Amino acid sequence: MAIVVDSTTPLRKDFSSPIDVYTVPNRIFIEDEEVEDVPETKERVLEALYTGKKVQTSLPRPDLVESTFEQLHKLYDHVYVLSVSSKLSGNYSLFTIVASKYDNFTVLDSKTGNVQNTYILERMVKDISKGVRVSESDVLRYKENSILLAVIVEIDRLNRTGKMIGKIATLLGKLIGVKLLIEISVQGDFKLITATTSLKRLIQATDRTISKFIERVRKKYSGPLCLYAGLGKKDYEEQIREFARKYELTVRFVEPGPSALAHVGAAGYGFLVGVQP
Repeated sequence: MAIVVDSTTPLRKDFSSPIDVYTVPNRIFIEDEEVEDVPETKERVLEALYTGKKVQTSLPRPDLVESTFEQLHKLYDHVYVLSVSSKLSGNYSLFTIVASKYDNFTVLDSKTGNVQNTYILERMVKDISKGVRVSESDVLRYKENSILLAVIVEIDRLNRTGKMIGKIATLLGKLIGVKLLIEISVQGDFKLITATTSLKRLIQATDRTISKFIERVRKKYSGPLCLYAGLGKKDYEEQIREFARKYELTVRFVEPGPSALAHVGAAGYGFLVGVQP
């Protein structure tokens, strides 16, 4: 068995998987220069953002996807492909088309991205190791057992992405200093929880949202809960740890990749609270 993810799914440095995991990098264009969405290009992307250069993301190279899938088809009895949400990217369509050539591939649309994809991946690894044949219904179950929140500070950066979340930001983009708290639903839609210039109110709204989720999940699950966080800056780490302490959550940090930073900037963070894998 093997799992393929795209580079919007960050892997935890301390995560050890009994299932082989492969990453297919997206592409990033800095002005007219193409680079791969890999950790080594993170500083270049950040520098480009800070200096106002045009930064855009694109699908993985189709020839790379084809060669990777061809190789894995021969090496493994079955290969799972976990794609970033089809509502945010064309990766799912690309992966589906290429995988249709083989009878031992399963392509899954996460309908989410980044840190929640990391969580889904780790849940998949655990289930596959137990002999479970993972399907879209399992991905849905993983998501129903978690909540994904994003704090957006650089609204202007978000507006340039042209993605669904940018539509929310467009309505507020003229307001100076506004910070957004957004929840990404199970179906991959974006819900604006609050928009405020007050850091205190932002933290209060985040705390209320976490509390409501934990109250709901505790009605059917009494085991340990965890918090996965992807931080653009270390400035937010202590607040994340404070939430973890308050609600007795195991905290796990993942490093957002260059493509995630290209969309939301470094001033912000995404995090998930869920049933521990």
